[in-house]
Amino acid sequence: MEVLRFDFNGSYKDFKRTPQGFLRVNARLTKAGIFSYDQSREYRSEEEVFRADSLESLRGAPVTDLHPSEQGGEDFLSPANVKSHIVGITESVERDGTYLKGSLLIFDEEAIKAIEHGERKEISLGYKCIVETNPGSINGQAYDAIQRDIVINHVALGPKGWGRAGPDCAIHIDSKNPLLTKEKPMIETLRLDGVDVVLTAESVSALLAEKKKQIQEHQGRLDAMGLELEKERQARAALEDPKHIEEKLQARLKLIEQCRAILGNEAPIEAKSDEELKLAGLKHF
Repeated sequence: MEVLRFDFNGSYKDFKRTPQGFLRVNARLTKAGIFSYDQSREYRSEEEVFRADSLESLRGAPVTDLHPSEQGGEDFLSPANVKSHIVGITESVERDGTYLKGSLLIFDEEAIKAIEHGERKEISLGYKCIVETNPGSINGQAYDAIQRDIVINHVALGPKGWGRAGPDCAIHIDSKNPLLTKEKPMIETLRLDGVDVVLTAESVSALLAEKKKQIQEHQGRLDAMGLELEKERQARAALEDPKHIEEKLQARLKLIEQCRAILGNEAPIEAKSDEELKLAGLKHF
């Protein structure tokens, strides 16, 4: 059965202006895997994603701002309606592991601004395919049907959280992008513990300051530990010094001699500590 599908599987990796002022966006466009549509889970194999005629349908495919139907138009583009929706074209496509990546050239100024300002952060393909009801599983994941004969109609741009791609398709803006100058606030989207965190230049500075403070605190504790270890090392070295050992031995022998003179030769002297000997001598008087 031939069906229409809209998949949200892409992410922008980086972008830059062309000499003409257009915007070239390098992006992940789609990938192999299992995808949910209403109540159905459909498997799209690598063979289908990277099939030559499917890739050919993607080369030169129009780029739209949202899907045409979301802009009040028809589901798919045709020569009759493309002028109302096209904002760019797909320049090139190539395989990148299980992903299909490519280059988009955006002509429309509003779409360019939306990408640069982070208002458009995800990519979705609009395409037709044959869906065969053929349940199975792959890598421990079950599916209800298989997609075949994929023909791409258009590539749509959308906002953050627009689709079903998952954390690997979050959009990250390259902070080295020449468009992100002092006149335009730097925006960086990071994924931390599964959550997208947007950082501005101010929050980055605050984060770096906090990290610097933490490092200084850790360094202070390490320095204090180093001083304690050095004191312990010096004390141990003093105890192990031959001169110190000789002095302690002579002092012990002298104390034993004095106690014998006071307590007598029969008194158990050798087994007692210096403190015990001194106390025994004092008690004798």
